[in-house]
Amino acid sequence: MMEGSVGNLLSNTWNTITDAYDGLKEGLSDWDAYARVEKALERELVNTVYAPLKLAKGKTIRKDFDETVDDIAEDAKGGIESIRNQLDSDIKGEFGTAIQTSLTKNNGDWDDI
Repeated sequence: MMEGSVGNLLSNTWNTITDAYDGLKEGLSDWDAYARVEKALERELVNTVYAPLKLAKGKTIRKDFDETVDDIAEDAKGGIESIRNQLDSDIKGEFGTAIQTSLTKNNGDWDDI
């Protein structure tokens, strides 16, 4: 939580309590005043604490996922490159050239992931 958020939380809390006190002076029941304060404080907690934490957690999950996918793509690309090099020395002729071309062309797709 950022320092500005704490200031906003405190300011909004103070305003909520002041509004409830003013409501009591104007004849609002104790229960209604309490309910207003509780609802406003819960709303502020969601906006200043819970929501930012959830958003940060989502960003962390996406970042970890992206890193894992990148690692898998790099491993797959390296494996295909190794297979292509082994096939290059084992398979000669038109068929070997077609395999080499296909593997080289399609192996570049791993870079797009």
